[in-house]
Order: sequence, then structure tokens, then C-alpha cells
Amino acid sequence: MNTTRRIVAGKWVIWLTMALTWGVSALVVWWLWLQPPPLTVHWIKAVSPEVAPGGELAVRFDSTKTRSCPVTSQYVLIDAYGEIRTLGGLAGWNKVGEGEFVYRIPIPPSMPPGPATFHEVVTYSCNPLRDHIVTTPYVPFTVVPVNNG
Repeated sequence: MNTTRRIVAGKWVIWLTMALTWGVSALVVWWLWLQPPPLTVHWIKAVSPEVAPGGELAVRFDSTKTRSCPVTSQYVLIDAYGEIRTLGGLAGWNKVGEGEFVYRIPIPPSMPPGPATFHEVVTYSCNPLRDHIVTTPYVPFTVVPVNNG
């Protein structure tokens, strides 16, 4: 009878170990490959497509945020000569929801006149194994010369 109990207990330990292994494996697969990004940008555009150096570019976008996670972002400007300028963006916790938002991005005073683009690189840290990095679509705008007269 004592041997029978050991065999039954041994089988339960084996089954429990296998179940935990499968559960942890499924969670890792979800975190690494199957979990969708927490941000979907439906559209994005410049509110006023012309801005002077030292001014602010207003960008309106519509998005859906599906999970609340720690988030950091960087604003990226590419000027008429192809120079990439990275500015600090927002940081904090992402709120779940959808709707339209307007960001105001400062344009460096040293930015040369001509065509330029803006985009945002957003990093979501929703789980301990993988960061979701979302790049918004590029928004064209024009840097106009400062009128000193």
C-alpha cells in the first residue's frame, strides 16, 4: 500500500511539472510573439504644415491604445538636408482608450528652411521579456524661413 501511494504521488508530481512547464511555455510564447502592439495609429497629420524654426509643429492623430503599460517616446525630425534630430518625447503610463490627440513638437531654432518630416518612436514595456516599439507614420511639413522684416 505504501508503494502504491508513492507511485500515485510520483505521477501527480510528473503531471504537475508538465502542466507548469506547458503553462510557462505558453506565457513566454504569448509575451514574445503573439501579443499585439498596445498602440494602433489610424491616421496622423500636421495641423499647420508650415512652421518657422523655433516654433511648434502641431500634429493631430487618431489612435487606439489597448493596454496600460510604461511608455517612453522620442520625437524624430528629419530636415531638408536629411539630418536626423531626436527630441525627448513623452514618458509615463499609457492610458487605455481611443480618440484624437494633438501633440506640439518644438522645432529647433537651428533647423534649416525646406521640406521636413516628423515621426514618433514609442517604446512600450508591457512585459518583462519584450518591448513593443511602434513607429508612427511620417508626417511631412515645411520649415519656412523666419521673416525678420
